[in-house]
Amino acid sequence: MIRAGCYDIDERVKDMNRNGVLGSMCFPSFVQFCGQLFSKSKDLDTSIHLLRAYNDWHIDEWCGTHPVGSCP
Repeated sequence: MIRAGCYDIDERVKDMNRNGVLGSMCFPSFVQFCGQLFSKSKDLDTSIHLLRAYNDWHIDEWCGTHPVGSCP
């Protein structure tokens, strides 16, 4: 079973608070999702849009859900 703090931002912040963690860096769990996957695509125009969409989601939804200092 996976802890809810791995996919639910509210639970992640609760876990961080329990452990006295002020901040953390989050990385995708999908292999090579850090840009390698998209740079190897035949359609680089679509790839950059997908990568930007993920980055925007990560900043707006994942980190933006809680105020600065609480964001993992």
